[in-house]
Amino acid sequence: MLLKAATGIQAYIDGKVTAQKQIVDAINYNLKVWRLFSTAVGDPKNLLPDEIKGNVTNLGVFVIGHSLTQLAASEIDAEALKILVTINRELAAGLRGSAAA
Repeated sequence: MLLKAATGIQAYIDGKVTAQKQIVDAINYNLKVWRLFSTAVGDPKNLLPDEIKGNVTNLGVFVIGHSLTQLAASEIDAEALKILVTINRELAAGLRGSAAA
């Protein structure tokens, strides 16, 4: 899910997608992913260490806020979206590493 969201946003950054609806859809998908993550991390039954829960929650707050800022802007800034792609890719890589361990 994280990589799918990153790919949709990256297509806009790379100029492969130019339609406003497509980037809005990609950002909204990313929001959905991060809302799901934030909900799962905040679940009292979640057994992750508190430090990891806090880190993921803080990332979620940033990603959701940054995404909403871009959606509210008169023009979506491709440069400003790069951080969302980086966060998604880095977290996905970390999760893959954890799964392999």
